[in-house]
Parts: sequence; structure tokens; C-alpha cells
Amino acid sequence: MSARYPLLRRVAPAELPLYRSAQTLRAAGEHATLRTIAPPPGYAALRATWRGVEHEGWIDVDDLMRRRYPALGALAWRAFDKRYALDLLSGQDAAAELPAPPGGWAHVRLVDLVERELPAEPLLCFDAPGRARALFRAFPDEAPATRAVADVGAVPLVMRFAIGTARLPLALLPAVAPGDVLLVRTPRNVVRIGAHALCEFCWEGENIMLNEPLSEDAIDDLHDERAAAEAPQDAPPPQDAPPPTFDIDALPVTLEFVLQDERVTVAQLASCHPGLVLPVRGAPGEVTIRANGRPFGCGELIQVGEQLAVEVKALWFAKPAAHDGE
Repeated sequence: MSARYPLLRRVAPAELPLYRSAQTLRAAGEHATLRTIAPPPGYAALRATWRGVEHEGWIDVDDLMRRRYPALGALAWRAFDKRYALDLLSGQDAAAELPAPPGGWAHVRLVDLVERELPAEPLLCFDAPGRARALFRAFPDEAPATRAVADVGAVPLVMRFAIGTARLPLALLPAVAPGDVLLVRTPRNVVRIGAHALCEFCWEGENIMLNEPLSEDAIDDLHDERAAAEAPQDAPPPQDAPPPTFDIDALPVTLEFVLQDERVTVAQLASCHPGLVLPVRGAPGEVTIRANGRPFGCGELIQVGEQLAVEVKALWFAKPAAHDGE
């Protein structure tokens, strides 16, 4: 297993279902742990049925005999042929001693006796006071009724009403100044929740109306464009030369023009539907300019010929203007 995070608890992917079951059972008060062990000789293999599904496990036969027939002396029950005990203890006797899912096991069968060493494997181990020791390969995965359920309806979201994007190389970004006009190269009215495109919208005057949800095929992810070619590699620099720096000037920056952000909860978003009309919050035509998702400035929508554009009004992260002699 990777030692990338040496201080963290490690769970192998194959063990994750059992790990989750152990956590759920412990939260419900069960004495359950996940261990990599072999069923010991003398344990009985069992099949326990719940809702039509059989679950494989093992139970300590000596422990089970002692608990079901306490009147027998230690020598008496140890003298029993344990294979006879498989038939004697199958059914309700075994079911009464096993940890059980909600509603209990429908049927429990003791099917075989462990008589030789078996390979170790991840098993769910039950060792609760007052019960026979038992092991399971898997356990019915149903959360108990008392388990807390998260109120996802109150989770906050942001509906971003974007009217389009433009792309420019990083080297040109510092040259953007108030009064500049940026052409909206890909005009499209899209409501986004994070990186997910939810639907398109119509905007006119002081009202916004939601359109039909976007299908997967219709979602145009503007951030997936990549450079088509790579620069050829130069000869390695001399050993005494300073290390080369990355050429970042040509890196693309996506400018997104946002009409407004609407803060809602999951419950409020679930009640939205095509045709819903929302008010425009800001001044008519005012947009926020975001550079790779970060607020960069604000501007006003204008039309240049037949093209939608944004006139930059203010930059929120502009450097102070340089004075003569500096």
C-alpha cells in the first residue's frame, strides 16, 4: 500500500465495504471490528439469510455450546462430536447468539467445521459480551433507524448567470484597463452551479427566465480547450546555467462575464423549474468579469456592430499606475 500519507489511517479499497459496516455497527452500539485474520479451527462455517441474501460467516462452536446448554459441564460438551453440534445448533439456537441486522436473520445454517488452517482475509469480527464470538465476510448494509441524516436541503449553492466568455493569453491580462472593450467571443446565457451547466436562460430588461435543463450533449465546457502542439525541446543547458523558468505568458485565461450570482439552498434549487422568472439584481447591463473564476473587475454590456461586448468600468486587482521616473 502506498505510504504517501503515512500519518493517516489506511483502508484498502477492497476492505472499504467492511470498514463502512464496522463503523455503522459501532455507531449502533455493536462490538464490531475489521481485522485481517483466519477463521480458527473449531469454528463452524455458517450461512445466515436476510431478505433473501445469504451471508457467509463463522461462529465459535465451543462458545455457542456453552451458551445454549449451560447445564452441561465443560468436560461433557467438549466430549461432543462437533459435527453433531452443527445439526443441533442450526436454526434459532445459532440465530439467537449472532449479531443480526434489523428484523433479525430469516434463517441460519451451520454448514461445516473448520478443521485446518485457512488463509487470513479481511473479516468483520464480533466479540460482544453475552454473545458467542462470530466472524462475517460481509454484513447487511442498512443504516440503523437512529442514524443521523444530513439535512442536504439547507446546503448553500450559487447559481451563476453567465452571458459568455472570452479567452486571451496571460501576457495580455495586465494590459486590460478601464475603458477597454472586450468582445464576448462565445456568447451564451448559461446558469452554472460550480462547474456544472444547469440550464440556459433568457434575459430581458429586469427579468431572467430559466429555460429547459441542458442535456449532457448540450453542455459546452469552455475550459476544456488545450494547446494543439507542444514547443520542441531545446538542447539541455550547460551545467552552470541557471535553471530554466516556465514560459507562462502564453497560458490561456478565460474571462467569464457574469450577470449575477444568486445564492440559494438545495431545497430552493429543487423548486426551480423552466419558465421561472427571477429579478435582475444589479443595474441594467452591468456584469462582473471573472478571470479563471476569480473576480477581476466589472463592466457594462455594449454592442459593437453585431457583436456583444463588455466595456471595462473597474478592475478590482489592478496595480497602481507607475509614475514618471519610477
